[in-house]
Amino acid sequence: MDPARAFVLEAEISLSDGLDPAAVGAAVTVELCGHWEHEGACRWPHNSAIDTNDQPARFRTLFVADQAEESDVRQRIEASLRGAEAWRVESVRSRPVAGSERALAQRLLTGPRLTRSGAPRRTAG
Repeated sequence: MDPARAFVLEAEISLSDGLDPAAVGAAVTVELCGHWEHEGACRWPHNSAIDTNDQPARFRTLFVADQAEESDVRQRIEASLRGAEAWRVESVRSRPVAGSERALAQRLLTGPRLTRSGAPRRTAG
C-alpha cells in the first residue's frame, strides 16, 4: 500500500442567501465519513474551510489518502459539492498544500485513520 499523502481540492462556490457556510464542509464530511457528526477516526482524514469574504466563496478541503485512492476521494468531494442545491459550484481545482497548511497536513497524516475494513491504523507521513 502506498504511503498516505496530503492533498487539496479547492472550489469557488456561490452560496444561496441565508445559507450557513459550514453546510458546504458538512456535505463533504457526510460523503467521506457517512455523517457530518461522527465519532472516531476517518478513513480519509480531512479538514474543510470556507472564506466568504469574496463572492464566489473560496472553499477548500485538505485530505489524507493513499496515492491510489486520491482520484476516488477527489471525485467524492467534488460530487458532494456539485450535488447540493443550496449552492452553485463555479470552479474546482487541485492545488498543492500551502505553506500555511503544512502543520495541519502533518497532523492529519500522523493521526489515527481507518483502513478499508474499518479497522483503526496509525499512519506515518
